[in-house]
Amino acid sequence: MITVSKSWRTAIAFLDMYERSRFNDDPITVYDRSMAVENLRKLLAQDSWIISESLDDEYTFFMLASKRMLAFHSRTVVVSQDYYISDLRGIKAVRAIERSHQALADLGVKLGVGTAVSHGHHMDTSKVLLRTLARAGWAVVGELAYRRLPRLREVVAGAPVPAAEGA
Repeated sequence: MITVSKSWRTAIAFLDMYERSRFNDDPITVYDRSMAVENLRKLLAQDSWIISESLDDEYTFFMLASKRMLAFHSRTVVVSQDYYISDLRGIKAVRAIERSHQALADLGVKLGVGTAVSHGHHMDTSKVLLRTLARAGWAVVGELAYRRLPRLREVVAGAPVPAAEGA
């Protein structure tokens, strides 16, 4: 089941999965749990959420999603995948990326933003996340995948949902 929450219990489980992951071996940034806890607490008090999925009482992925301006020089507001972590492998990992990013897009529609974005990661050297999103219909530019979103009023009114750019 996929949930979108600000639950502190979910946040701690998110950090626990990150600590067990290969991304915690990042040669550029050194993980500091106390700083992660402090910053996550601040983010969840604002316009950030944790999107997670649990199957059989085990988490399969976590995503930190935020509503924010895309760039300091633009008024464009997006819903953004800021962190994504999963301990799944192979086709299960690919399907989790698809489900998590659909949940991100759904959150964006509920928040009334026009675009969902997802950033690649320098530790994802084979670009699995970006390639998966491209196959799912997201447009990819450099290290950024994006999907234009219908406005909630269009969804409620039954207007057809526009195809994702780059499809």
